[in-house]
Amino acid sequence: MNPDAKLINHDITKAIALLQQRPNIIIGPKILNPDLSLQASVINLPTASSLFAETFFLLYFFTPEISKKDFALSGACLLMKNEVYKKLNGLDENLFWMDDVDLCYRATQLNVECIYFTEWSVVHVIGQSTKKNYNIAISNQLISKLKFFRKHDQRFNFFFAVILTQIQIFLRIILFLILSPFKEVFRLKLVAYCFSQKEYLSFLLKGQNKLA
Repeated sequence: MNPDAKLINHDITKAIALLQQRPNIIIGPKILNPDLSLQASVINLPTASSLFAETFFLLYFFTPEISKKDFALSGACLLMKNEVYKKLNGLDENLFWMDDVDLCYRATQLNVECIYFTEWSVVHVIGQSTKKNYNIAISNQLISKLKFFRKHDQRFNFFFAVILTQIQIFLRIILFLILSPFKEVFRLKLVAYCFSQKEYLSFLLKGQNKLA
């Protein structure tokens, strides 16, 4: 459980009961915002097409349907047996910001089922980590997808992700350069995307990111 998430009642006992019945699973709760509105916590696995939509701001106009098979659960809160966690070799710290997606992806490869369990709820204050350091947050959000594709030998996705990530950085730098006179958050994001450009090039040239 993330430090900015908390239980709001005792319904975790229902999730524990399910885990006792079916030990070879990972359970993700229904995650709520502080005002108790629903927070997105089921994530489609990244692909070149999803990165294309993100790059060109298409996600502001439509919300992709969640796949019934190829999805991951938000790492804000997950419940699993210790044996399952060890079987998966835990979270990959080299994939900061994609470690939950990577964990769920590896789980499905080993026939560990990921279950979105709506009878258990958790409140999560989203975006707190990002606000503390936009440089680290944004650069890792971008580069961790490249690492994910490379780690799992998804060469087609990796090739197009390299191109699309550079376009995404360039477009955001232009956007926040235009918006920067109006709000401090835009200036912080402008700096963060400039920082991300440097880290992106470092990743390509050296094959690694010093933030990992």
